[in-house]
Amino acid sequence: MKKAWIWLLALMMALPAFALGEDQDVLGRWQITCYIENAHFSEEPWEQHLDFEADGTVTLLQGGSSIKGTWTKNGSSMDTDLEGFDCLQLMDSGLLLCGSYQEGMVFTREGKMPAYERVEGGVSEDGFYYEQLGDGTLEITGHIANEDAPEFDENGVMTNALDLVLPASIHGIPVRSVGMLAFYGNSRLRSAVLPEGIFHLGREAFNDCVNLEEVQLPQSLGSMGGYAFSRCEKLHAVRIPAGVQDIDFNPFTNCTAIHAFDLDEGNKWYRLENGALMENATDDLIAFPAGSAKTAFSVPDYVKRIRLGAFMGCASLQEVRLPEGLLTLESFVFEDTGLTRVNVPASLEEMRDNPFNHCRDLAAVDVAEGNQVFSSVDGVLFDAEKSRLIFYPIGRPGYTYTVPEGIRVIGADAFSRNRQLVKVLLPSSLETIEDYAFYKMNALAEMDIPEGVTRIDAYAFCQCDELRKVVIPSTVPEIKYATFAYCEDLEVVLPEGILIDEFAFEEAERITLTWR
Repeated sequence: MKKAWIWLLALMMALPAFALGEDQDVLGRWQITCYIENAHFSEEPWEQHLDFEADGTVTLLQGGSSIKGTWTKNGSSMDTDLEGFDCLQLMDSGLLLCGSYQEGMVFTREGKMPAYERVEGGVSEDGFYYEQLGDGTLEITGHIANEDAPEFDENGVMTNALDLVLPASIHGIPVRSVGMLAFYGNSRLRSAVLPEGIFHLGREAFNDCVNLEEVQLPQSLGSMGGYAFSRCEKLHAVRIPAGVQDIDFNPFTNCTAIHAFDLDEGNKWYRLENGALMENATDDLIAFPAGSAKTAFSVPDYVKRIRLGAFMGCASLQEVRLPEGLLTLESFVFEDTGLTRVNVPASLEEMRDNPFNHCRDLAAVDVAEGNQVFSSVDGVLFDAEKSRLIFYPIGRPGYTYTVPEGIRVIGADAFSRNRQLVKVLLPSSLETIEDYAFYKMNALAEMDIPEGVTRIDAYAFCQCDELRKVVIPSTVPEIKYATFAYCEDLEVVLPEGILIDEFAFEEAERITLTWR
């Protein structure tokens, strides 16, 4: 966690007139003169260091969201990152937040700190767990009933259903946020009302609330995290308020009872187009309703990026036309859809973690001629140089597949969850088997790993129930975490001196290890 203790010396501003809620973004120059008495910035790779630059201009989205910009300290400009750890945010209350919610300091236009007292986290009288944020307000982090099991009568009606109204304040301190995973897996929850004043709804806040039917979101809401309502199968409608300006990625994945999105007509940051939720500033396709009965959809020609999980859970969707000009498919875009075939345009430059994960009916991924990054052979997806096998469609017919000679890498998730392949023949050119490459291949019975393979990553053969014997070549230095976890009746032949992670065979039954 990055920590910074900032003391205000003076606050000098040259600002245009702000009209929050009217324009899409706000441009201004905040000149903040202050110093850091003590600061520590983590060197962990997922947290960025702070860079000082000359320009003091900052661009701020309204209502509390932030984008990359700079702010000035002692005449030097600090570069803010995109991850929310060290942000400069103009909040909907008119306050300026410097730093993260947890560690940040807040300045009013008069240069004063807000008057909220510091409190320890705890549980409210009505059962809500809470923590204090950096600006002094509170975040709901859970509920005492999250672990309770639902109870049903003989007619299948839940007898201990939970209808929650979240508090607007606790001990007189405003509640501003619902935290990540706050109600995750609460299977008693039937309805939830978020009061006015709540601005942020965290990632996976209501994920896997399988009996949740109704949610009321406040007009004050400005930010929604991805997967916020994922797998809420009974949730039939959620109205996205006019003030929402920051949707991380699809909040409604696998919400199969939502047939169409409901977006407040006053929202200026998002729009609905042919049923899809689109971001105005970027034209990114954010989400498509999982309960839609549509079997085909054409992505608009101007779209450059489809966000993470955008079509996840759209079981009726069999065909999606991807336009020439599309540049990026983010992770799990089409997971759990009914797609049967995909045509990748020549313009596509990036696919993140398996966009086609768990598409059981997908028989082929074809790549247009001229694509400089990807290629396909007989419906199997490779990189353009054909040195990496990226994805083998789950619905491709056949019980045996021969990986072409020249392939050096079997990519992450390349064959995962395939239910019909019995044998995969690997080439002598192979060097790396990435994580989850053959995960949960329920029919896989034979696997010969060639000499020359130097790396087998975590979960590579996890839950391959029918796999009976694997010979690890002498060129592999270690067996990593969960590589053969949950396998049954498996003999693994190992070279002398190989390192084995203590959880490499976790929950595996009747495993025989022999050395050669």
